[in-house]
Amino acid sequence: MVLLMAANFVGEETVSCDELRHLYGYTKSEARLAQLVVQECEPRQAARAMGVTYGTARVYLKVVFEKAGVHSQAQLVARILRDTRS
Repeated sequence: MVLLMAANFVGEETVSCDELRHLYGYTKSEARLAQLVVQECEPRQAARAMGVTYGTARVYLKVVFEKAGVHSQAQLVARILRDTRS
């Protein structure tokens, strides 16, 4: 008998803000937000961590999506992990 377990530790992924700025042309704030999203922070949590309002974080997130060419947080995480692990 074999027990096979798979785990996805996306929340433990660390991505450099400088790398994100270089790859996608993000500002420091946009890169920090993208970094937090990769670490599985919800937008409200990310806004608190960044010291901005939820509305501001949503505006940043729209720009982050646009610059990465994605339409959702899941697509953003997949794109960043693919681009930074290549």
